[in-house]
Amino acid sequence: MRVCKSLVALLTFFLAALTATGGCFAAQINPKVPADRIFKNFPQITLTAPQSDDRWLIGDGHGSRFVHWTYSGDTGDDFNIALQKGTAIVFKFPGDFPVNGAGKGSAGVAIPDSVSGGDGYRIVVTNKGNPNIKGISDPFSLLNLKITSPQSGAVWYKGETHNITWTYSGNFSPKVYIWLIADDAAVVRKIGEASIGDKYYPWKITADIERRKNYKIMINNNSSYLFGGDWIFQSHGLFTVAEYVK
Repeated sequence: MRVCKSLVALLTFFLAALTATGGCFAAQINPKVPADRIFKNFPQITLTAPQSDDRWLIGDGHGSRFVHWTYSGDTGDDFNIALQKGTAIVFKFPGDFPVNGAGKGSAGVAIPDSVSGGDGYRIVVTNKGNPNIKGISDPFSLLNLKITSPQSGAVWYKGETHNITWTYSGNFSPKVYIWLIADDAAVVRKIGEASIGDKYYPWKITADIERRKNYKIMINNNSSYLFGGDWIFQSHGLFTVAEYVK
């Protein structure tokens, strides 16, 4: 009987302790503050563009690419934007990017041609006053191609052969197409095609090329300019095709 009474007393003690603890937990699970308000002001930034598999072209000639994000909580209304690869910031876009407080932000940014092409880049949007409040985009790719010859102001003569040269970085398609265009981007003619890894194309300037002072070289990845391509790069500045006077 004594053993039974002891067991009953012990069980009674545990039940009382469990009830008290359960009441404490219940108070924590059901606080006086509504659950939907607990995280109302928690700052959050979510990038919606760029997205994975996007490819951005580098250089002044390609204008701005748009970064889009949503935000909520106490993020403030001024943001900074940077380009990141791995864990390193490789370029900070100048200036602040204000928003109107409607929960969405958008900004046009231009990546300078000093940045190398490649995969695994991300855009980072941060709160101006607190860089720990940030959002990071999906990884995307950059393409960078620079036409190094002809240079701006060059004069090339009919009958001569000159090398059109370029450098590149990033995941390009293997074949490129080379075009002679006017400064208003009107197509003059296709010069030829080459492997991008060749980094040059020998161009013999034939007699039927019109003498002009406003030529450019364009390189793309489509055999028909009229149907464009995934990417287009142009030479900087204008060059001249001239003719020797006999």
